[in-house]
Amino acid sequence: MTITKRDNTCLQAAGLASGTTAAKVKTVNAIGYTINGRTYAKAATDDLFTLSGAVMAAGEVQVIWLYLNASGTASVAASAVKKASTTTSTTERYVAGAFDWPDPVDKCVVGAVVITATGAFTPGTTSTASMCVFVNAGPDYGAPITY
Repeated sequence: MTITKRDNTCLQAAGLASGTTAAKVKTVNAIGYTINGRTYAKAATDDLFTLSGAVMAAGEVQVIWLYLNASGTASVAASAVKKASTTTSTTERYVAGAFDWPDPVDKCVVGAVVITATGAFTPGTTSTASMCVFVNAGPDYGAPITY
């Protein structure tokens, strides 16, 4: 049997937001999530995720995926850095080079932080209150993240 996104999924929106520590991400809502067919719960937690990834320059974009494992431990993974889109379309659902949601093993995707740098941005150091958009996963996160 193959495990897919549907088997390791976040069941509610976590309410992702900037943490009390400016360079971290918190969950505002308690969430339920599944991993390998088992259900888990995680209370709303401040400063849960510490971002890591490449240092970015103005005009670049990167997605940092936010994960929880079965014990409720947070982890992150960064996408490749890409050139930011210059389109002003609000109707495009998929563009060449969009970020597809990962399909992790033994953890669930809680959401993503989309960073579009308008100046230098260092994940884990620069405040998430600027240049970041939070995307909550769950219960269905099949559409790629456009930029």
